[in-house]
Amino acid sequence: MKRALITAGMVLLGAANVAAEDWEEATTKFTFSKKDFVDTVKIKIVDGGIVIPTEIEGREYDMHFDTGCTQGVWMSAPEEWMTPIKKDDFTVRDVNAQAQTIKLYRSAPIKIGGFAIEGYAVGINEIMNNYQCGVYDGIIGFDIVKKGLSMKIDTKDSVLVITDRKGFFAKEEKGRPYSKYNLPGGRPRPLVEVEMPFGKMEMLFDTGARNVWLHLPQWILDEWTAKNPKKLKDVDAVTALKTTTINSNIGLYGAKKDTMTERLLCFPEMKIGSLAVNDLWVTTASMSPCVGAKVLDRVSMIIDADKKRFVFLPHEEGKPIVVGNKEEGGLNFVPADEGETLGIIKAVVREDSEAYKQGVRTGDFVVEVDGVRITDICTFTTIAMNGKGKKGSVDITFVSPDGTVKRATVTRTK
Repeated sequence: MKRALITAGMVLLGAANVAAEDWEEATTKFTFSKKDFVDTVKIKIVDGGIVIPTEIEGREYDMHFDTGCTQGVWMSAPEEWMTPIKKDDFTVRDVNAQAQTIKLYRSAPIKIGGFAIEGYAVGINEIMNNYQCGVYDGIIGFDIVKKGLSMKIDTKDSVLVITDRKGFFAKEEKGRPYSKYNLPGGRPRPLVEVEMPFGKMEMLFDTGARNVWLHLPQWILDEWTAKNPKKLKDVDAVTALKTTTINSNIGLYGAKKDTMTERLLCFPEMKIGSLAVNDLWVTTASMSPCVGAKVLDRVSMIIDADKKRFVFLPHEEGKPIVVGNKEEGGLNFVPADEGETLGIIKAVVREDSEAYKQGVRTGDFVVEVDGVRITDICTFTTIAMNGKGKKGSVDITFVSPDGTVKRATVTRTK
């Protein structure tokens, strides 16, 4: 049976108040210090995110390889090794359509192992450091792949093999599941086909979406089912819960919070290209569609720049990928509103979750996590996701708006 294709408009990072050719000229002039090379470096994997140790003018920095970003980003104030690009300021928009006027800088050579990216363009973004919490210093975008670099990202052994040689990974790619990607408008943001029980959709493959398997926004489902009313039955068939919730989406220029309709969808089987994934639970309380970095918890990946495809290398060969992540997303958190004094983070609780069964409700403030007082977002993120405590679980103390203290032990969101 032919499946209907879900389509969606996507917000791309790009210039808004200058000519497109000026943006392209500013961001595509970088080069590589070597040709016909292969290099291997150790990397860090954080919630599926790929963190590459680099060297810039003798200093070490951690750079996040973000396939959802079109060019470089720096997370703090300009450094002495950056040279302003002599162009007008650029207005760019993030995934939340929030606009920011930025200056672009030309970086000194960014060394990765034995080669370097020379003349790489980076935009300054100090706001995002409030949310990524020192995990990395900056971002390297998918533009290095568009420029011709292929790579094997070994998330099992935390190794990156990077090369400009065509066909270098051909033997490893043979017979493996893969997904072709396309770059709409020529922009270096890779879209892949995702097959769900009720239809197919092109989604951004975004390694910057750490701790995310799949984002499928409700507004896209609403638009699609309005055009295909008969398909609503197929969506309803895999809907385990429908409710109203609060969502906070993190973009390059901060968080956007909104009240949204949410479905909890159960996909007995779905596919990213030809990679089959079973028992995947997806919430529609998100703002933009993407395949996230959580996939890399289960597979290593080859990015073949010549064939324009992601090739997946499952960590457990011969075994299906079974996720079983129903509880993930049952307890989420959003920043408190300005002027609220009981805490800086509030809970968003799904009715069928373990937190809800223990008395936690949407709007309760987080006070402590594993006995540590929470006074900033980064302390909370570090402890709740990766902190000490019982293996696989975390103890959280809440206070409700009326002052009632609540305690819950929930599965760690990792």
